[in-house]
Amino acid sequence: MILNRVHDFILPSEQRALRYIENNIKKKITAKEIANYFGYSQQKLSNLFKERYHLTINQFICNKRIEISKKLLTETNYSIVSIASILQFSDSSYYIKEFKKYTNMTSKKFRENHSINIKDKI
Repeated sequence: MILNRVHDFILPSEQRALRYIENNIKKKITAKEIANYFGYSQQKLSNLFKERYHLTINQFICNKRIEISKKLLTETNYSIVSIASILQFSDSSYYIKEFKKYTNMTSKKFRENHSINIKDKI
């Protein structure tokens, strides 16, 4: 892990933050934790994300989790409750609400519309 942190110091701050989020997306992470990890103020990091992505850090993290959940919904048989838990949503109801907000459909409907039938691949 020391090598990753040394390498991270060479990258622009945005890339370092993105890498940190990607590496920790299945953990409970907060804007404050990310800012502290890199020695930034939470405000500075928030401004970077707002300027670049037009999202708060929390919205950005949630969006990344939804993208991962779409893959899990289509490529696994994990239950919606399990996916919500794996991706650190507080509960499945909140996950379903956020999923619908980002995709305009429920996670169940998304799975029905996008799942790959394993038997069809054989």
